Amino acid sequence: MHRSTVITSYIFKFELLKKTMERESFEDLNTNSNLKLPKDVGLYWIHCNRCLELYIRKRRRIFLLSCNHMICEKCATTLAINNINVSSEVNCPICNKTQRYRVLCNVMPAHAKELLNPEPWREPNERILSFQAKQRESFKKGMFRKRTEMERVKRKCNALEINSKQKYEKYEQLRYERKQLEREVLKIKKFELQPNSKYFQATE
Repeated sequence: MHRSTVITSYIFKFELLKKTMERESFEDLNTNSNLKLPKDVGLYWIHCNRCLELYIRKRRRIFLLSCNHMICEKCATTLAINNINVSSEVNCPICNKTQRYRVLCNVMPAHAKELLNPEPWREPNERILSFQAKQRESFKKGMFRKRTEMERVKRKCNALEINSKQKYEKYEQLRYERKQLEREVLKIKKFELQPNSKYFQATE
């Protein structure tokens, strides 16, 4: 393929990506959900591929692995130690292999930092486009998975609430019946303790 054709193809793909990012609305994910998304379109997709922890929240370190997965330090529970006792590898929970990693920060090498470019269309690069597209898709799938899980839990909570309400009503009914029976027992005992006037008259 001619070089100008390849460049034109790259430019077309990145222009399409740019328009998609500008047009993309995250209100659909925020509607009726407690999983609120940040409004920063350029950074929201930088996340832990396992637990969906967002990098922009700065609560945990995020590792960029050589397999192109991103994992937070909480999910990367096992570090592989090399011969000089420096933890330079981590067991990736996504692909289940030991991978080298770098901590996401401003001093990352250029070839790693360029993957996180918030405006990839300015410098057309198939590697960056592919990486970001996969990360965006991973985040969306994870969010919808979390939403489905939350809806399932919500349905279960509603069912438990209805069940507990029914049991409470049954309990209140039994409690009322018990009080009625206790009153009846007291009446019977009181009647039994009273002198039988007809009996005493017959005896006399």
